[in-house]
Amino acid sequence: MTEHPVPRDDLLVSVGLAQSGSIDVAADTIRNIAARLSERFRYWEIVVIADGNQSGHLKEALAGLANLRLIAVRGSTGYYRRRAIAAAEAIGDVVVLTSSEEAENIDLSTLAESAISSGEGIICTRTRGQITGALFAPLGLLSGFRVSPRDLMTAAYPRALINRLLAHPDRDLALRFPPRNEGIPVRAAVIERLARHPRGLELTARRFGLVQKLLVNSTPRLLSGMAILSSLVFFAALAYSAYAVAVQLLLDNVEPGWFTTALLQGLTTAYLA
Repeated sequence: MTEHPVPRDDLLVSVGLAQSGSIDVAADTIRNIAARLSERFRYWEIVVIADGNQSGHLKEALAGLANLRLIAVRGSTGYYRRRAIAAAEAIGDVVVLTSSEEAENIDLSTLAESAISSGEGIICTRTRGQITGALFAPLGLLSGFRVSPRDLMTAAYPRALINRLLAHPDRDLALRFPPRNEGIPVRAAVIERLARHPRGLELTARRFGLVQKLLVNSTPRLLSGMAILSSLVFFAALAYSAYAVAVQLLLDNVEPGWFTTALLQGLTTAYLA
């Protein structure tokens, strides 16, 4: 006779996802997540953020599913804002954020237990990153986030860490890529096999939105760098202008026209800087 393990009853696990794509596919994914969670945990919940126009159909498709909270938002609400809403609404000791495309290939229960036992955030990564994703790394350095082209949408955070990420000025990005230099311990969990999904317009628009957010967060550092560079150029131009005046006053054999040309160059550069 096979003994079934007793579900763990000392932990409340929250799984949050933003509904995207086909309602039928999303409903099947959510049901599979619920089945796997119920096998490992006694207390769990699934928080789904759905488009208000589709929430009714999704609610019907998930009728009778226990421990489900379906929250309807405006259709204009961005995908990463929906993830942040799911994280904010979750009440678990550990919060797992995932997507419909990845949830089927990742053991969310083990991910949650690893995060709570280690006290660290765990971000799932693929073995290889996409070539176009490498463009995100420089933006990550400028915006203050640890951006990797291999990072997946699925991550697990203990309650203390999820609260700190939600308090970040740009929590939408902080929940996608961990912030740098804020003492938030994060480690990677490599997913060896991950089914590839066709890249539609929704995913492409999501990537463009992510680039836009990174660019906006990069602006303060870019402006600071430009200010420092402008200051250096300004003082260098003034020094060059002073050098031209000194040459004109102290030397006798100065090429005709050199002084006016040098002075014009120096003062114009200083003005532009």
